[in-house]
Amino acid sequence: MDTEVHEIFTSFQGEGGTVSGSCAGCRQVFVRLRGCDVRCDWCDTAHLLGPSGQPALVEATPGSRRREIENPMTPTQVVDAVLALRTPSFHSVSFTGGEPLLHVPFLKKVFTILKKKKLPVFLETNGNDPKAAKKVAKLVDVASVDIKDRTAGAHGDKDWKELVAREVASAVTFKKEGCATYAKLVVTGRTREQDVGYVAGLLAETDVPLAIQPVTPLGDALPPSLRLLLSFADAACERLPVEAVSLSVQGHRQAGFP
Repeated sequence: MDTEVHEIFTSFQGEGGTVSGSCAGCRQVFVRLRGCDVRCDWCDTAHLLGPSGQPALVEATPGSRRREIENPMTPTQVVDAVLALRTPSFHSVSFTGGEPLLHVPFLKKVFTILKKKKLPVFLETNGNDPKAAKKVAKLVDVASVDIKDRTAGAHGDKDWKELVAREVASAVTFKKEGCATYAKLVVTGRTREQDVGYVAGLLAETDVPLAIQPVTPLGDALPPSLRLLLSFADAACERLPVEAVSLSVQGHRQAGFP
């Protein structure tokens, strides 16, 4: 049940835009786990794709120099680290990665303890495994489900729509269990307007809002122009209510925060 943790720290949530369920701008304690089951060409945490055997880097107090804790960490160690970082401005605990849903037994234990302590759980997931989502959904307060754009290359040699179907299914799973749920679609300069419309059309049947997020430049992946972003918003709002579509930016990166 113990799991390799990359880091635990406190900062502000930088993504999600203004859609319902977004925690953008809120103070969170972040628990970043290692491992991911998809491979996006523009991944900004590629160093977390597999185990490292390295210690976890954990803040003792907010903003302090991180100390090393031997991996794998136990659920109790993670909860204790979170509690040490809770402050009056604390909003929720964000589990991110990598891909947190690769660690379901660990998450169930941690989430259960956090629930008993009345600490809200925010889960960021790639949505690739709806069955895994179902196993933890009742313990999650907010779910941010990534929808991988065709230009991410995460679908490999399979049909991109098969991946999107799983991601949307995960979002529906969280929504049905009462989680505040939204989808986040990272877009690039090569994103197709019709693909944004396709994703929005699927979400329109689920009551899940959409945050459209320009990719952070990495390698050949460049963000779309303003003109393209405007067309993406229009394509999405042809299928979703205006209030269910928002621009999301990685505000923490722009501000220089972790």
